Amino acid sequence: MTDLIINLTIILLFLSLITFSFIGYGVLFVKIFYLEKNNSFSISHYSIFGMLFLVFVSYYSNLFLSHNEIFNSLLILIGIFNYIFFFKIKKKNESTITILFLIIIYFSFFLISKNHDDFFYYHLSSGLNLVENKLQFGLANLKLGYRHHSSVIHLMSLTYLPVVKYYLFNSINFIALLFTSLILFENIKKNINKNSIIMFFCLFFFILINIKFKRLSEYGTDIAAQLFIIILFLNLLKFFLEKENKKENLFFIFTILTLVVSFKISYTLYGILIFLALIVFDRKKFINFIFKSKRFLIFIVLFVLIFLFQNFANNGCLLYPVSQTCFFYDLEWTLKENEINEMKVFLELWAKSGANPNYTVLNQEEFIENFVWLKNWFNNYFLFKVSDFIFLNLTLILLITLFFKNNIYIDKSFKKKRYLLKILLVIFPIFLIWFLKHPSMRYGGYIIFSLTLFFIFFSFIKFKLNNSKFTQKKITLLIILSLLYINFSNINRIYHEINSPYIYKFDDFPFYALDINLLYKDKLRFLNSKRKIINNYTFYLNDKNN
Repeated sequence: MTDLIINLTIILLFLSLITFSFIGYGVLFVKIFYLEKNNSFSISHYSIFGMLFLVFVSYYSNLFLSHNEIFNSLLILIGIFNYIFFFKIKKKNESTITILFLIIIYFSFFLISKNHDDFFYYHLSSGLNLVENKLQFGLANLKLGYRHHSSVIHLMSLTYLPVVKYYLFNSINFIALLFTSLILFENIKKNINKNSIIMFFCLFFFILINIKFKRLSEYGTDIAAQLFIIILFLNLLKFFLEKENKKENLFFIFTILTLVVSFKISYTLYGILIFLALIVFDRKKFINFIFKSKRFLIFIVLFVLIFLFQNFANNGCLLYPVSQTCFFYDLEWTLKENEINEMKVFLELWAKSGANPNYTVLNQEEFIENFVWLKNWFNNYFLFKVSDFIFLNLTLILLITLFFKNNIYIDKSFKKKRYLLKILLVIFPIFLIWFLKHPSMRYGGYIIFSLTLFFIFFSFIKFKLNNSKFTQKKITLLIILSLLYINFSNINRIYHEINSPYIYKFDDFPFYALDINLLYKDKLRFLNSKRKIINNYTFYLNDKNN
């Protein structure tokens, strides 16, 4: 029992240190790149700024160094130092207590025995490779999983610390949920008497993410990006609605957009569409921001360059698997054209329910074209996964409608809702791209459906909130019920995982179960692969070269 208490305390302590370090780097990021003396950024905003800044640090440091215990310890300590001595906001002590309280509230969410299916396939080994080695070229030749670049893996490698080792790799997804929830909660409080659409947007998504994304083992490198897309659209909504703080909103929008694309390359096209929407809908404010944010733009350019280079070093493509960005035959360690094209077809095939671990359809290229896939996708995927999620969204909309029935009115007038048209003009092209190319919920589907349903519903509805204690109590009740649900669900899961007869049960609670065999096989794969050492850099060669 004593060992259990000590281990739980160690995890809680290191989780807290990493969280506050991220905020500390957010403080440094704002000091360097946001030159306005006054801003209304909250502690939750700084966590996202810090996350982007640490991706930047991780990318560039890995060119020359491994992310070993010493490097990571110094990095975390510098972040904590920034938080303690340079983070100057009103009610700092109150904010610190709030973060510690939230870490405890969401702690059961962090304690898992079984990780995501891809964790032992390539997430853990990729992270450990960054811990043990500086940049290596051609890792995509070793395993299919290594071809997929995500900055989440780079952030994971920075959490490899003394004592806890790799057991805090999942802290990145923990921080993503914690601060997404906090940003939504803060905006509920701020807008309870000001702007009803922002308040209800935040309330709807606060409940949704704490119900749907309650299991850390389902996150992988996919869900955190979707959580941040919620915050991205919240700030787009505020940008179109509010006359003040335009520069702050744009600064935050560009930060989140950059971070999301680095998490998941497939969101690059979505980012371009949002970028174009900002230019079209508010060109003057956008151009003004560009001219007054030169230092921030230099950072974005440097970030994009290192992001593309990290992708290139991994597989020979600037944006894998877009074949037009690949260097097929120029270098002996890059993936070849047939490999890229085959994988591009297979990824689309998998998303369209044409392949799974047990079967793959014949005539793959024919299957993914001209909606041949639609019937199969509808029967095997939509009816089981998509429909359940749509039902959850509609249930939440109905719940909120019933809870606030005295504050809701039918409104067919669209004159004062041009901002909704702008939002929908951004969402619909994204929805079409998702549906036509990769209609899987893990590739953005969750948030695309939720955003579409919410804004369509709100197009015909008008909310009028009053500053009554009864209304505030109803909002508070829904928030508390959401937090109780995620905690009871996870406590119940932990109980069953401790008593589970299966392989991924808690053998050493609170540390997750390890698949030693898979780790050993990955070590052998690295050791036995054909390679070259040039100027102290390792290049894993493509065997299909000859």
